[in-house]
Amino acid sequence: MLIVVVWVISVLSILAAALGSRSAFALQVADRFDQQLQASYVALGGVQHALMVLARDPSPDSVGFGDEWTDNESLFARQPLGDGTFTISYVTLEEGGTSMTHYGLADEERKLNLNTASEAILHAFIQDTGRVEAGPALAIAQAILDWRDEDQDPHPMGAENFYYQGLSPGYKSKDGPFESVEELLLVKGVSPALFARLAPYLTVYGSGGVNINTAARPVLRALGLSETGIKGIVFYRAGEDNREGTADDRAIGATAAIPSELSRVVPNEDANRLMQLVRGGLLTVRAEAFGFSIVGETESGKGRVSLACVVSRDGDIKMWTEE
Repeated sequence: MLIVVVWVISVLSILAAALGSRSAFALQVADRFDQQLQASYVALGGVQHALMVLARDPSPDSVGFGDEWTDNESLFARQPLGDGTFTISYVTLEEGGTSMTHYGLADEERKLNLNTASEAILHAFIQDTGRVEAGPALAIAQAILDWRDEDQDPHPMGAENFYYQGLSPGYKSKDGPFESVEELLLVKGVSPALFARLAPYLTVYGSGGVNINTAARPVLRALGLSETGIKGIVFYRAGEDNREGTADDRAIGATAAIPSELSRVVPNEDANRLMQLVRGGLLTVRAEAFGFSIVGETESGKGRVSLACVVSRDGDIKMWTEE
């Protein structure tokens, strides 16, 4: 009997230990889920903070690097909210390929819009920024046009359903606007390596015009401006200290004023090109959409959520994806 009792007690002890271990594991999982949920709400609160800052912008009709929401560590880095903090930032690429982190929001109009850029602009952009020869670059530009137009008539070097359905696995041509920049990877001729070079300067949000006050050099080159003209534009924007992103930055106040404001710092051919771009609706000084990354963290450090977000000036969340 003593042996049986000892055996029963041993079995019960093992069962109790197993049950306790499972309970502890379940509690850990529940705690982690709770921490992640808290971090998600902190991140969502950060989005509302970004919208609040945009709402108090004193000059919404002219967007430049001097606006408080473009790069302001004290306003967007490690901001406390409840039992956590959020950080709002975006990354830009320098000409040498190095990346720079900024605390704030980036207007989407500083980029080329995949849904509105012309064949000539896409061709120049792919050739220059993508480092692609002229012929293949034109083929990719025309494939982009075929992907976003509504018909099934391919451009001479483009592609429609006949090409895409012959792939393995096959799929249909979109024949509609791009809904994300990542969709470009489905287009004929766009490799992952090429996409990585092009994507930082592309968008599917905003008005479609390029903001002359914030556009990067690769975007300005794609618009047909010379290197001398681009240097003049950057010089104008940088202000007296010759550094963009500081308090003395200049921003052109109205789209119609772009040619006259910049005529003093760019060659005549670039001034004429700027006038053509303004007349064609390809330039702007406004911004309707803003992109950023947001990291929400709980105070304990156990919960962390990293998201990419695009919002409109009027408060709509255009895109929200976990990174």
